[in-house]
Amino acid sequence: MKTPNIRPLLGVGAVIHPNLSRLGNIYSTAVSTAYLSLVNGTAFAQFNLSLADFVGLDAGYTPWTLAVVDSTGKEAKGYIGAAGGGETLGAEIVSNTTFDANTNGWTAVDCTLASIAGGQSNNCCEVTRIGGGNQFGYSPVTVAVSALYKIGGYYKTGTLDKAAQFRYYDSVSGFIYTDNLITSGAWQQSFGYVTTRTTTSGRVYIARVSGADGTTLFDEFSFKQVTDCAATGVRIVSAPAGATRNWASITSGFNPNSISSIKLYRTREIPSL
Repeated sequence: MKTPNIRPLLGVGAVIHPNLSRLGNIYSTAVSTAYLSLVNGTAFAQFNLSLADFVGLDAGYTPWTLAVVDSTGKEAKGYIGAAGGGETLGAEIVSNTTFDANTNGWTAVDCTLASIAGGQSNNCCEVTRIGGGNQFGYSPVTVAVSALYKIGGYYKTGTLDKAAQFRYYDSVSGFIYTDNLITSGAWQQSFGYVTTRTTTSGRVYIARVSGADGTTLFDEFSFKQVTDCAATGVRIVSAPAGATRNWASITSGFNPNSISSIKLYRTREIPSL
């Protein structure tokens, strides 16, 4: 099996550092973006670089092993199966995403929430400041632990161009995702990704961040589990040549939302997991 040429995958000027050890070559590189599903049955990894040169099969052939390293050095390790089949999303988690009839299901803090005309599609949610520097509405959600979710929607200036945010919060780790945005007079759309942590209890937020009176508009909010990654990502299996879509090992306290680097091993050379 040939050693893959990683340099073109990382862009001009990128360097991959082979670290020779008694177990063979280890390839490692920093990553700036990482989307991880750690949940049994839908384990996968996607980064700001393609891993297309490292793919095997979901069952029977796993030539490479992946270690994902967070900002504190903790790791998740698994065997690389097939390439992702394309981003696939589950059902909508939030009960009221369109605000077409009302804002039921959302709780207002330091603001009022109202369904008004002029949305990106039909009505939208108007967030009107009552006080404080951070006005928001939140909706409770029940999630799968260690799963990847796609979060976002449309946002627009109501009466003043101000900072807006989409957020995810859980009852153990607090706010683990915040998308910082600036509104304008036109509808804009933004989506991001967050991997849930150790609890099934969470909240999603639409927020206006300003100490000045005014309004911000939100519409077509979405929060869905990602069940498969793009073709540039890889599915993960838990054993060499295995068929179970899961990670082989995850260090306690590993943070999937704060990834700094990855390491790739030839499977026959992987240290014991």
